[in-house]
Amino acid sequence: MRQSELTTAFNKDKDRMAKLNAMLTRPQSRDNTTAKVKVNVTICDGSLNGTELAITSVEEEPSMRLLALRWSVAGVLRLEEMKRARTTGTFFMQTDGKWSQFPAMHPTLAEIADHKSEATLRLVVP
Repeated sequence: MRQSELTTAFNKDKDRMAKLNAMLTRPQSRDNTTAKVKVNVTICDGSLNGTELAITSVEEEPSMRLLALRWSVAGVLRLEEMKRARTTGTFFMQTDGKWSQFPAMHPTLAEIADHKSEATLRLVVP
């Protein structure tokens, strides 16, 4: 491998790590309140209308990302379902009569709940 190829590969790896670190870093809260968001989650198997595996509620910081919430709420499931939920589960929220899907990593609870104190979600486990 030539030096220029090594340099290019190193720079690509450096950029990827910077992006990954940005995704994993907890965002700073926009306000100084310590109010928590109550999240009611129905966990479904296979689809939005699939078999209900569990219903749970948690109270979390508004700055919590959906990836962390997915990990947290999946703990109420049996081991095999929990593994699938934590790695590939998808969150949905109903607005105006339609279910909207959220990317698992990026949004925070404050963004999802629109800065309200409560949100109701569905987690679909494939």
